[in-house]
Amino acid sequence: MWKNPWIRTNSSECSTSYLRNSMKTFNVAIVGGGPGCLAIMDMIFKDRLRQLRMNLIGLADINPNAPAIQRAQGLGIFTTTDYRELFSLKNLDLVIELTGNPKVSQAIQKEKPPHVQYMEHTVARLFWDFLQLEDEKLRAEKEAEKKIKAERDYTAKILNNLADTVLVINENRIIEDANETFLKEFQTTRKNVIGRPCFEAIFGRSTPCTESFCPLSRNIGEPSAEKRKEYALERNGAMVYYEADHIPLAESGRPLRWLISLRNITDRKALQLDLERSQKRYKDLFQNARVGLALFDAHGQILEANFSLAMMLGYSRAELESMNIANLALFHGHAILANHLEGLKVLGFTSVEMDFKRKGGEPLPIEANITWLQDEGIFQLMARDITLKRKLEESRKAYSERLEKEVQQRTLECKRSEAEARKEQKTAEGIIYGSPIPMFVLDKNHKIRYWNKACEKLTGFSSKQMLGTDNHWKPFYPHKRPLLADLIIENDIDKIYELYKDMNLRRSNMVEGAFEAEHFFPHLGKNGTHLYFNAAPIKDDMGQVQGAIVTYQDFTERVRMTQELKRRQAFVQNLIQNSIDGIIATDEKGRIVIFNRGATEILGYAAEDVIEKRTYKGILSNETAAAIRKAFYGHQFGPPGKIINMETEFLHRSGEAIPVRLSGTLLYERKKEVGSVVFIQDLREILRLQREKEQAERMAVIGRTVAGLAHYIKNIVTGLKGGAYVINSAVSKKDLDLVQKGWQMVERNIDQISNIVLDMLIYSRERKPQYQMVNPNILVKEVAGLMEERARLSGVEMVLDLDPDLGEVAMDRTAIHRCLLNLIGNAIDACTLEGLTNGKGKVIIRTDRPQGWAVRFQVIDNGTGMDKETQDRLFTDFFTTKGYKGTGLGLPVTQKIVNEHKGRLEFESTPGKGTTFTLMLPHRKITQSDMPQQRALQEHLKS
Repeated sequence: MWKNPWIRTNSSECSTSYLRNSMKTFNVAIVGGGPGCLAIMDMIFKDRLRQLRMNLIGLADINPNAPAIQRAQGLGIFTTTDYRELFSLKNLDLVIELTGNPKVSQAIQKEKPPHVQYMEHTVARLFWDFLQLEDEKLRAEKEAEKKIKAERDYTAKILNNLADTVLVINENRIIEDANETFLKEFQTTRKNVIGRPCFEAIFGRSTPCTESFCPLSRNIGEPSAEKRKEYALERNGAMVYYEADHIPLAESGRPLRWLISLRNITDRKALQLDLERSQKRYKDLFQNARVGLALFDAHGQILEANFSLAMMLGYSRAELESMNIANLALFHGHAILANHLEGLKVLGFTSVEMDFKRKGGEPLPIEANITWLQDEGIFQLMARDITLKRKLEESRKAYSERLEKEVQQRTLECKRSEAEARKEQKTAEGIIYGSPIPMFVLDKNHKIRYWNKACEKLTGFSSKQMLGTDNHWKPFYPHKRPLLADLIIENDIDKIYELYKDMNLRRSNMVEGAFEAEHFFPHLGKNGTHLYFNAAPIKDDMGQVQGAIVTYQDFTERVRMTQELKRRQAFVQNLIQNSIDGIIATDEKGRIVIFNRGATEILGYAAEDVIEKRTYKGILSNETAAAIRKAFYGHQFGPPGKIINMETEFLHRSGEAIPVRLSGTLLYERKKEVGSVVFIQDLREILRLQREKEQAERMAVIGRTVAGLAHYIKNIVTGLKGGAYVINSAVSKKDLDLVQKGWQMVERNIDQISNIVLDMLIYSRERKPQYQMVNPNILVKEVAGLMEERARLSGVEMVLDLDPDLGEVAMDRTAIHRCLLNLIGNAIDACTLEGLTNGKGKVIIRTDRPQGWAVRFQVIDNGTGMDKETQDRLFTDFFTTKGYKGTGLGLPVTQKIVNEHKGRLEFESTPGKGTTFTLMLPHRKITQSDMPQQRALQEHLKS
């Protein structure tokens, strides 16, 4: 028989007293000595707060004659006019602020020691309200005790017919009663349960559960609110999950017993776990979506921001990553991110609309989803531009205000109805009305006997409206029709199957004669509600049906999660397949599991030919596969685990090398690598357009420069004519020495014409370097030998400073020879301009190997140097400082050759002191593609 859970026992009182005596006493100091402080002091000294033991050790008020100050001095309690002196009190646990002054409140929060807790005056007011509520509760319990005995047998029948398992334990954790549903769920008997500890009967433990596992461990014998906790049990080799509600059955403010209601939530838990795994699997894919993302630490310092956020706000990523997140926000957003990061940690996740500040200063409305990543110890912010949404919200504002007023009015009406219901039906409130399970009870005349609070919340109909009526159909259907409980009372089984056959109807395994079903009720709630409902007969001792009890369970959230899981999966697949870039994902063994249409268009493979059939190595060259793996685990293209904008080559199905730009990330689940995903962008068209643009620019510049070369070529032609004249005169005179002199004049001008034509051909024509292994020092010596006579005639000293340990470097020997010839010739000319003669000129040619480069050539002169205007024009429009003696082709040609080698050409110059040109070439290996060029070059040299 179900026992009355409100009957006092001496043992319960002793346990409660012992628990209260063992509770921690909080040392309290109060700031503000007005009437409110006197009220708090009365509560502390009279021990009226049964849930919290306090010891007043200090009091502060700027008025030394405040009432509470004088009273505290009479009791020997420490007082002061400066609240800061309270912080030095020994063992201080809590400071209560009663001044009501926001500035005082903020100052205390800022200056108090970290271990001291803080309570503002509005929270302190709750002590008084709580005390009044507790007194009212005690009066209500005394009145309820008189009626409980008469209703005990009836409520026991109701509880034994509940679909959920229910049991009662006392303050010693001993099970005093359990309903039939509990016995069937745990496959046991009343004899094996009653009188045994809960931890032994439910979990098979020999000792009490730990405090972290049992929510009652700290609260046995003390006033407490309802508690809810999830438990997992292993049964027949599978995990079974329960949701438990612990409801105190209190008397005189002390829970002598606890009502525990268990619901099997295994199906819901499985869906939650599936959703979590799905979200984790695709987390890294969404991190590459085109939404604003930022990671920042517990102080607000931005650690990382993506390109979308940078573009959204007009900053560069580097600029964002040097800023504090609060400095990007305006108004209330700034206050949240500057002052409430600790609160955001507690929330874990929050979504809030705020205004961010663009780089230009204009505000940008965004929706910010802020998540505290506990394992990493950082915040993640996802920002979406809601400019359009903000405009729509403004248009709906008026409607929302009207709706808010209606909701407030409805809330007030519900509160009044609930207050009236508590007065009328105190007997069943502790069990039925206190249950979180929506339920109602019909008597044999189909009139509503009970309509609990959870049912009110579910249906929107108050118990005041429903009690004593037969309107229990109204919340669920637009027209009157019998519910399952009505048909059970009438024992009309045929009608049950006729009306509920499409609602997954089935007999209950827990209660004899009960039925359960599931259905979507479109008229219930704002958007309809999915309900599981159970109807069971209530029988007397003779087995006659005296009524029926109906319980409901809202599984709308479970349906929503299922639909959300499907929607997310569909969205991700659509995002992947319709991406312009190629997307390739692999599992932990390297097998390709995603190969979208973009990847097919770039690489030529059909998805069905590679998914689950090839690894990433099967579609890459060995060199590219090794380079990508190295990039994933190194720092060259981003942090370990990520690749950002790496340029490489993939192999087309036909064997063609495709230039691509690659970004990617390793995928992790529970800190274990489970695969990878890469995004590839085809660069063929971009590179082609870039080459055409550069070629067009070079040809345009050559066209503009032909006129500029006219005077130079005219001088060469004049020199040729002069040489021809000398030769003709020498022939007529038969003077061989004069012929030799004339011929030397012709040769010099022919060399100048050859150099001009060669430079223009090199600059205007697209070409690839003909790589071979060359010793840089030997090449420098060759060029220096050619320029030695020119330097001697110009009175310039030429010095070689060569690194003997360089070794051979891959380069186009002829092209780099041309570059050095131009640079050394310019250096010699710079030493002879503006009258720098008589052996003062000096040119140093140096070689070495700086870190990250294969070789560095430096040509250093002490010539005239260059001013800023000359430096700015040095590589443009064939600019020359030599007048008609120069073409301006040398440096542009040199720069083009260096760029073709993917090298670097730099210079430093100081007017009147000289110039240094630096040419650096990168490391490169001779590959198979270079071999035909090598053979052609060798044949050319032989011929």
